[in-house]
Amino acid sequence: GAVAERATFEAYLSYSFFLSIWVYPVIVHWVWGGGWLTLGPNSFRGVGALDFAGDGPVHMIGGVAGAIGSKLIGPRIGRFDSDRKPVQMPGHSSPLAFLGTFILWVGWFGFNSGSALSLIKSGLVAERAAVNTLLSSATGGLGALFFNTWLRPGREWDINSALNGTLAGLVAITASCPVVESWAALIIGLLGGILYILASDFTLNRLGIDDPLDATPVHMFTGFFGLIATGFFARTEFVQDISSDLAEFGNPADYSGVFYQGNGNLLLANFVEAIVIIVWVSVFIGPYFFFLRKMGWFRISIAAEHLGIDESSHGGTAYPEVYADDQVAKDFKTEAGQSGPQPKATPTATYANAGIGSDAPAAGHD
Repeated sequence: GAVAERATFEAYLSYSFFLSIWVYPVIVHWVWGGGWLTLGPNSFRGVGALDFAGDGPVHMIGGVAGAIGSKLIGPRIGRFDSDRKPVQMPGHSSPLAFLGTFILWVGWFGFNSGSALSLIKSGLVAERAAVNTLLSSATGGLGALFFNTWLRPGREWDINSALNGTLAGLVAITASCPVVESWAALIIGLLGGILYILASDFTLNRLGIDDPLDATPVHMFTGFFGLIATGFFARTEFVQDISSDLAEFGNPADYSGVFYQGNGNLLLANFVEAIVIIVWVSVFIGPYFFFLRKMGWFRISIAAEHLGIDESSHGGTAYPEVYADDQVAKDFKTEAGQSGPQPKATPTATYANAGIGSDAPAAGHD
């Protein structure tokens, strides 16, 4: 989502494969597979990281990769004006965004609760995860909606802020969903929704990253926060429910949150997990994206971007009634000689003239 509307389909396949076979599995081993950060009395600081459903291995990996990819591929055409100030490019369908959010919302209950792996042995853990997931998502959506209304006069009651705030609340509770009390889940979700709004502004206005779906604020920033929140709010007895080894051999001060007389080891372990993920993903996916960019395999041409990826790269359009008489479509097909959707390479200077930046890659497959 972070590189939507301008990345080639081949690039999607390529970096998805690379992330899946190397970047993601190593982190999963460290955090869940018996590695040095796996929850248990013999892991880092006598506790390891407590990341129940994957704020780090799932959300932060995707968020960090998305941020790097979006920065290297450059913004969409017209996203920034000549003074490098953002130009509003709202989505075309709030009802579809609303539907997509609710599909994710429902799926998250399986994602978080399902991480208990067994309803017979861990039914109480799964139930607690489901309840806290609901509470955190609700306050995330409300917190983002009200905070955005206060922060951005003229964009009052923006439904898209509420939708992404709901997702932020879901991400924020992912690491700690079965180990915090209900009141803590409400607070974590609320802070996650507010953090999303702040991170969205920071990502666009300070970092200059054009992330159409706000994947970076939702997954990287809120995922980081979710790991840190676990170190404060994890209740001792609830942690024992998910780790019999800690309950039997661990020191309660090591695996308890700071607000439950913890000594900070859990907080430190989760912080280390977050930093390790940022470094690991950056070291491998950054050069990989840079290689794709240098080879001209990362970004589609300007003509293809104006036309839209559906039409230029996949042989069809989602809105045929809109593009039937569109001159851009006709020009593109004429240029391609009616031979298919492959765009020609576009010189770097042309990208600069389009407001993408002088270091943007030459796009295409030639």
